[in-house]
Amino acid sequence: MKRLWRWLIPLAALPVLALIAYGFRVSPRDIPSPLLGRPAPGWALTTLEGAPLSLGAHRGKVVVLNFWASWCYPACYEEAPVLERNWRGYRDRGVVVVGVDIQDKQEAAEKFVRDLGLTFPIARDLKGTVSVDYGVYGVPETFFLDRQGRIRVKHVGAVTDDVFRATVDRLHELGPGHGWDPLFADSYPHAGGPEHYAAYLVDFTRRVLGLTELITRDPRIGREGSSAYGLAVLGQVKGDYIRLETRLDELRMAEAPPHCLSFYARSASSLRERLALRPLLS
Repeated sequence: MKRLWRWLIPLAALPVLALIAYGFRVSPRDIPSPLLGRPAPGWALTTLEGAPLSLGAHRGKVVVLNFWASWCYPACYEEAPVLERNWRGYRDRGVVVVGVDIQDKQEAAEKFVRDLGLTFPIARDLKGTVSVDYGVYGVPETFFLDRQGRIRVKHVGAVTDDVFRATVDRLHELGPGHGWDPLFADSYPHAGGPEHYAAYLVDFTRRVLGLTELITRDPRIGREGSSAYGLAVLGQVKGDYIRLETRLDELRMAEAPPHCLSFYARSASSLRERLALRPLLS
């Protein structure tokens, strides 16, 4: 019997260790943005020609906010014609495409715009503050904003015609004053038995692990209030942890098998201790 327990204890720890390992290998760009559903951080920049350009000027429209750079090859070069084509097709329908050029040289950016024949408004983020506020980790990255100025979708990589049209058409259909659309909600299915609650917990655990790794790896999130994105990340970790505990309670109420309860209880406990999240929960 002692031999059996000697093997069972290490085996029981493997699922928890696997979840922890997942969090420390996840790419920051693969983590769902904590800004989804929140008002987009405002900004006031200048265009390549030196004219003022602000996000607030486009309130009431569906905004496609694209972060790019001339050195981003080939993705930004493949994406630019798609943005220009759809900007021309949608601009009379209350949709605006706005480009934000980051970490670039003026001459190179101007050549990019000229060679690709871009006509939609483009601003330069010279200090990098806007890309930090949006949590941009690479280019291209695109944020789709609804008419109320809230971020509904974040797209990593080059935008295609299909992605642009499907997302913009959906946001355009919502109209002014429409509430949160489940299509873009950062949520999981609410139907079913204990197996669905188990899926909830796996997803939330992975997410908290990834966001926590972000905090430890990213100097931009070194202290609360350092940026809109940093504050959102801290808030998301706290919110997800609360939901994780809530799901555990729901799992108990659903009378899930004891081994299932035990596994997720150990996972939550391991996260609390291993990742030192207690200060974030106060």
